[in-house]
Amino acid sequence: MKAKLLSFMLFFSFQSLIHGQERIRTTVFNITEIGAYFGSRDKLIKEEFHESVSDTHTAYIISFRNIRGWEFNRKFSLGLGIGYEGVIVKGAKNPDQLMVEGDYRYYTYKYTPGTYYHTIPIFGQAKYYFRKHPESAFIHSSLGSFLNLNRNVSKSLLLWGLGIGQQYKIGSGALFSIGIDFQERYLITSQNEKQRISGIGLCVGLLFN
Repeated sequence: MKAKLLSFMLFFSFQSLIHGQERIRTTVFNITEIGAYFGSRDKLIKEEFHESVSDTHTAYIISFRNIRGWEFNRKFSLGLGIGYEGVIVKGAKNPDQLMVEGDYRYYTYKYTPGTYYHTIPIFGQAKYYFRKHPESAFIHSSLGSFLNLNRNVSKSLLLWGLGIGQQYKIGSGALFSIGIDFQERYLITSQNEKQRISGIGLCVGLLFN
């Protein structure tokens, strides 16, 4: 389903580009974004026909990204991005052992410490603007992977995201954007556990062209 949504957005954007009635005009732009996300870190177990979640912890993500892109006729853009993202997985207190003392029963708890991930995302982004005007609403999709700087991760897998937002003109050749983004990433730890880290949050940026 996720792959189909990304494919649809990319197809829709390319169709708008290919079937435009006017000559294509290209503008180069550079955008710096800061985002804060709230979500979860899930451990995934491979079963016969699907993956199931075995353990879920709260996760917080702080993102700094820079995207260099090309805008076509103010309706569609393609960009390449790189940045830094810090992920904080909150620790949890989970039931560990049932204790029985006469008629009194209670659990002892085991505390699982939090985990920190430091990543460098590398991705491509497609964006569609609803108006041929600098102050326009937009939707975008991102697809790529990331470099992980932690020793407890053996392999970085997929990174993808979807978002919607609005741009505002703040000066000659400068725009301010604000939007809501959803992103998801997959990795494999050194203990051979597959994990999914997902989050939804607010992203703001400054664009110059």
